[in-house]
Amino acid sequence: MVFAEHRAFLGAEAPSETIGRVHRAWPERRVVMEVTDEAEALRWIAAGADVVQLEKFSPEAVARVVRQAAPFGTRIAAAGGIHAGNAAAARDVAVRLERR
Repeated sequence: MVFAEHRAFLGAEAPSETIGRVHRAWPERRVVMEVTDEAEALRWIAAGADVVQLEKFSPEAVARVVRQAAPFGTRIAAAGGIHAGNAAAARDVAVRLERR
């Protein structure tokens, strides 16, 4: 998994170059990028990440990213951001993800 703290060392390298480099270095592994906002998620999805982990996204934001990621075949993982106030919405998103 590549965190924002790791990406700080990439400099001006384009996301697609980063994904390609990691795939070449470890072809047997999936490239997983952790992101903290929707724009960043879409950038890494378009670049070819195998998995994008959404850190503390609302269930609604997870659903939006899942819809936009579908044409790319990128797997989406959600981590954190679920609490008593949005547990039902998170459950509904999880059900949609499961059926995909």
